Amino acid sequence: DLREDFYYRTETLLTAADRHGLHGTFMDDWESLPHGQSKIRLTLS
Repeated sequence: DLREDFYYRTETLLTAADRHGLHGTFMDDWESLPHGQSKIRLTLS
């Protein structure tokens, strides 16, 4: 069972989304939840 965590900076993911015709929005409301995760929403540009 391979269990590895991967972490990417938000800026890296938003830049990659833009390069592929997507618009990314950082969902800052998730930062206040206790799960320790961040979230972005991707939509078509």
